[in-house]
Amino acid sequence: MSEAFYSHARLYDLMFPGGGSAVDFYRVDADRQGGRVLELGCGTGHTLIPIASDGHPCVGPDFSSDMLAEAQRKANERGAAVEWIQGDMRASIWAVHSTSCSSPPIPYCICMRLWIW
Repeated sequence: MSEAFYSHARLYDLMFPGGGSAVDFYRVDADRQGGRVLELGCGTGHTLIPIASDGHPCVGPDFSSDMLAEAQRKANERGAAVEWIQGDMRASIWAVHSTSCSSPPIPYCICMRLWIW
């Protein structure tokens, strides 16, 4: 997907509305696993916001600041607290956790997209 397309978060949401049974699956699994939830490439928060609304502490890294701004807007509307982090997960995935070293490890990770180089 081109960077230009990815920077138009509301257009992205129109084309890929998310939700449905996939989100329900991750919500149930997060409840079963317990603890903090990390979603790599969280985009506009389709999956992470409902999980955070269930009371799970959530971390959402994404490369696009535009996607994260839209995710924050949507999270605010729902009263969901998510730690949004802008950055490239290929550079150092461990940097995501370094922002809150006093917190317990993240036992549950949602990886919607996996790229291997």
